Amino acid sequence: MNAVFADSVYWIALINPDDQWHQKATAARESRLDTEVMTTEDVLVEVLTYFGGYGPDVRRTAARVVRAILDNSGVNVIPHDTDTFVAGLELYEARLDKSYSMVDCMSMQVMREYDLEEVLTSDHHFMQEGFTILL
Repeated sequence: MNAVFADSVYWIALINPDDQWHQKATAARESRLDTEVMTTEDVLVEVLTYFGGYGPDVRRTAARVVRAILDNSGVNVIPHDTDTFVAGLELYEARLDKSYSMVDCMSMQVMREYDLEEVLTSDHHFMQEGFTILL
């Protein structure tokens, strides 16, 4: 089974039908039903943070989706740990000329650790690090 990494852009687009990437994210999900999806707790924190100011109904929906992700056997959620944080920090420090977020740096390091090449995102920062973006 192939595996693909899911960035916050993907999860946000799936949750928000008005998001510019919603259709592409939905199509990507449908076309990759046999593909293991990997993400991190840090990405899910970023998703919940994104929807923090959207009001109770949207916050409830975001929390419900994150719980569904955690319960989905087709999604491997990598827990936050100090090693991942330090590896992300090292990449963050090595790319001071970029505008990579810390979560993106940790995600990229997780992708390298698991030999993942494809990422469900539209974020060009992943392309700058040699990954293939799928949205």
